[in-house]
Formats: sequence, structure tokens, C-alpha cells
Amino acid sequence: MTELMWEWDGECSSCGVVCELDEGCEPPEEEGDALCHACVWNKVDELRNKVEELRNELQTERAHIKELEAQLGQAHTQRPVVVAKTVWGYATSDDCETWSGMCETREQAIKEARSEFGDVPYFYVMEGTQSPPSAYVPDANWVVEQMAETADGGEASAEFPEVSDKAKKELDELLEAWADRNVKVNFWVADGAAERIEQDDSK
Repeated sequence: MTELMWEWDGECSSCGVVCELDEGCEPPEEEGDALCHACVWNKVDELRNKVEELRNELQTERAHIKELEAQLGQAHTQRPVVVAKTVWGYATSDDCETWSGMCETREQAIKEARSEFGDVPYFYVMEGTQSPPSAYVPDANWVVEQMAETADGGEASAEFPEVSDKAKKELDELLEAWADRNVKVNFWVADGAAERIEQDDSK
């Protein structure tokens, strides 16, 4: 039997129940370690419950992570609201190839022109359209054609790639969303009618 470093009275350190030791039992070597069978199983149950709680918390966190990943994926593919908008420019000639400015209003264009063309008797303002970046991306059909042209499988790749209309639509949306999110259009198309503005005209 282990030599005791402290005097053990056979009581459970948790509930105080006195344990009837058999001759083959050995008391605990350190004070505070003595537990009766009931308390031992209670501790086991407590640990099992704790493990179950942690398992449930882990499952909840995993579900939350999946939800966040799904939201992140939607954010990456969701198309920003970018539409064509009307802009205004100005020039000293009504048939010039390039118009200055990219103003939001006619009044702003006139103001900028007066400041820039202070030494001319008159100038012109022009209305135009600035298209979103997605207006300049290739469509899904072009991508499919490029894949077909680069395929080097001979007759085996004659029908490559076979893409459904649904898949093409998905690719169109993806390309347009990427362009609208990452590309900035710094030009516009003058598609209005040139309007002459006198330098001393207050309108």
C-alpha cells in the first residue's frame, strides 16, 4: 500500500461520504483527490455535458461561418447598381472631336467653360452619355467562342464547349458585375446637340 504523506480518514472530498475500503484499495496520494463512486460518476457526467455543450457551440459556429461565407460569395458576385448617366461637356467649337469636362449638369459645364474660356466671346456645351463599365465587356457567347477556338482536341473537341443558356446568363452577370465593381469609365460619348453659349450670357 502507498505510504501516505497525510492522514486520510476515508471521506469523499466532494460529498463527505465515508468510503469502506477493501483491503486491496489504495488511498489517494494527494489530499483532495479522494472521491466516492457517486461523485466520480457525477464528474464524468459533468464532463460529458460540457463536451456536448462545446460540440453544440462548435456546430453553431460552423453554421454561422457557412452563412458568412455564403454572404461573402453573394457580395463578390452581386452586381453593383451602375447605370448609364447623362453628363455635359464644353468646347470652343460645335464640331470638335473631344469635349472637355464631365459635368453632372448643364449649369456646371457652363460655369467651368466660362472659367476656362474666359478670353473667347462664346463657347459650346454638349450633352452626352457615360455608359457603365459593363457596357464594354464581352458577352458569354464571345467567351464560349474563344474557348472553342483554343481547344486543341481535334474532332474530339468539335462540340466543345457545350454550355446551356442558363450557364451563359450566369457568365454574363458575372462579367458585368466584375466590370462594374472594378473598372471606372473616364470618358463619355457626345450624343446630344451642341448649344452655343455667349460668354456674357447669364443663362
